[in-house]
Amino acid sequence: MGKAGGKVTIFDIKGKVLLPPRYDSLMSIERDFEPISFQYGYAAVLKGNKWGFIDSTFKEIIAPQYDRVDNFDTSGNVDIPLIARVQSSGKWGLIDITGKEIITCKYNAVSENFEHGYLKVKLGADSDGRGGQWGLIDAAGKQVLPHQYDALNWIIIKNIPILIVMSAGKYGILQSNLQKGILPMYEECFNYHEYGILVKKENTSLWTLLDDNLNTVAQYECSRIQNGGFGDFKYGRLQGRQTWMFGIIDSTGKVIVPIRDYASIYYFSSQYAAAQRAQSKKWGFINRIGKEVIPAVYDNVRNFSGNYAVVKGESKEVYDTYTGRAKGKNEATWGVIDKTGDEVVSLKYNDIQYDTSKSNDLFAIKIDDKWGVLGRNFEEIISPKYPSLEILSSSCIKVKIGEQYGIVDTTGKGTIPPMYDNIESYFLNQWFGQN
Repeated sequence: MGKAGGKVTIFDIKGKVLLPPRYDSLMSIERDFEPISFQYGYAAVLKGNKWGFIDSTFKEIIAPQYDRVDNFDTSGNVDIPLIARVQSSGKWGLIDITGKEIITCKYNAVSENFEHGYLKVKLGADSDGRGGQWGLIDAAGKQVLPHQYDALNWIIIKNIPILIVMSAGKYGILQSNLQKGILPMYEECFNYHEYGILVKKENTSLWTLLDDNLNTVAQYECSRIQNGGFGDFKYGRLQGRQTWMFGIIDSTGKVIVPIRDYASIYYFSSQYAAAQRAQSKKWGFINRIGKEVIPAVYDNVRNFSGNYAVVKGESKEVYDTYTGRAKGKNEATWGVIDKTGDEVVSLKYNDIQYDTSKSNDLFAIKIDDKWGVLGRNFEEIISPKYPSLEILSSSCIKVKIGEQYGIVDTTGKGTIPPMYDNIESYFLNQWFGQN
């Protein structure tokens, strides 16, 4: 692609002209007007100050006539495969690939595609797009929901679409037929995964879980609820009122850990979640049904990564052998446990770093101010001697010697000498060094 006389020209590798110089720009609106390939076989073209479209054979299918356009995209409506948003005289509408205006350009804003048979449209905004109210129209352009909402958002609950509406800072709910619903009255309103809707009114700590028919499933006294989950396991984390206390609800909304026993609960990882007892301030781990599977006996823990978790034992006061005076607390109490709670690495290190996304069998260990490495059998394969160390993969370890970085293998043998100011992962076992 090139330009001749300020016009875009497209030619093939042999120099054959495919698109003569007649347009000022051939661009993708989705990439801030950077030239890219055709999208769904069509591209927007600019002639003067008007936009139109050509197809992949460079034939003009819609003459330049619009002030602004979006590229063609899927419509969300099976009867109209592709649509593009277009603006004329400051108003937005939709066209199909024949150039037919399926939604007349009369709205301040329109959504990118149809959702569940409806299109979100906005009226009443100023020239800069501020203000205005949203409503819904169907594919024929018939208004099905009045323009009286500040925001509209579809969610899916048990495979059923539900519309969340906002007016004057309050949330309401409409079912997919737009007939039955709850007027805007909630300060908080969001989906609880795909199982229900969590709502809370202003100046209250009572949360209500609604089902797809907007019936009450359960209620909770708490200040906050956060969705969590991985794979097929979904849950909610409850935060207590006024104090930092946490509980857990399962996918049905049943409380499996009441807001009573734990001052903190991490998100679940590898089936377990770290939990801190409210009374003792000690940490342990709970499973998916809220059972404490590893007793809360640790001063600190990190969530399980694969089959192991890094834990910290109690920091006890250390006394001078001769004077008997307290010298401070012993912080070398980090170790590793497995999912049965067995300590596979003794609580004797100042710190331990373990990340299965980089290595599933190596642990970075710290004694005083030096770092080393434990192998898959928890033996020291590299004794703590480096001021800085990072495990990049199962076979490559970045180390710092003096002020320079290099790479060693799991035997401690240098594979890249320490001659770089920094080393970062580039691709697989390739590294990028700066000096």
